[in-house]
Amino acid sequence: MEPLTTSLPFVDSAVAMRPGHVLELCGPSGAGKTELLTQAAATCVLPKRHGGAAAPALFVDLDGCFDALRLVQVLDARVQGGQGGIGSPSGEVSSAEVLEEALGRFYLVQCHDSLEFLAALRAARAGSLAPENFRLILLDGVGAFYWLDRSLRGAPEALDECEREERGVAVPYSLGAVHRGVARELSGLLQHHRASAIAAKAALSDGGTGRDSRGERVSGDLWAFREHLPKAWQDLVTHRLLLQRSQRMGGEGEVVRLGKWQQPEAPQVHRFSFRDGGASVR
Repeated sequence: MEPLTTSLPFVDSAVAMRPGHVLELCGPSGAGKTELLTQAAATCVLPKRHGGAAAPALFVDLDGCFDALRLVQVLDARVQGGQGGIGSPSGEVSSAEVLEEALGRFYLVQCHDSLEFLAALRAARAGSLAPENFRLILLDGVGAFYWLDRSLRGAPEALDECEREERGVAVPYSLGAVHRGVARELSGLLQHHRASAIAAKAALSDGGTGRDSRGERVSGDLWAFREHLPKAWQDLVTHRLLLQRSQRMGGEGEVVRLGKWQQPEAPQVHRFSFRDGGASVR
């Protein structure tokens, strides 16, 4: 199967998104994680004549940040930007019909806790959400329920997970159990559908600043990375792109974002901003 194109130049030039691959976008609020997921989703569902994959995409919104109007705006800008005869009097298909076709391949699930997240992954794997296999799974807000799950430690686990399954004993609700379940269900979903995944994860803290002994803000390592999710999730991730918001504005007051590969590691820092059609490399 051909690699999936995301239309994100700094992603497509660095990695080939093949079935089973999981790309993690990690950064603080405002770094552009949801925007990048939206652009990748738009590319997946658009018809091939408009540079898309013409394939179903599943967007799992875990933190309530998804903006449906923004997706429509990106799709419309892509269609209008490369429409050619589309939409003209002699065109066979109007831009509205192209949008309807693309949105028909987009599936959205909103989850409010980890149990709903697990149920959504299981339903997708079973084919209950769409009549055909997904090509791309987008997870926005992985770790959104981290503190809630961490507070529910559950009872001590006297048996390991395999022994519990053999004896039919329920696994206590805990952070580790939740993420083992997520990793198992997502891995099975990707294998069954021959899909790839892009997951957005918030950084625990801003690596670009800190405070000294007097409480004054000081500069730190902008690309310092601290993993906080359990090993089950870490083992699932095949690629990781770190994101930051630049302190310097671009032309006409544009907000500039920064991206740097942590897995595979690369020294280059990519600068980009967002326009109607999505991310634009600067």
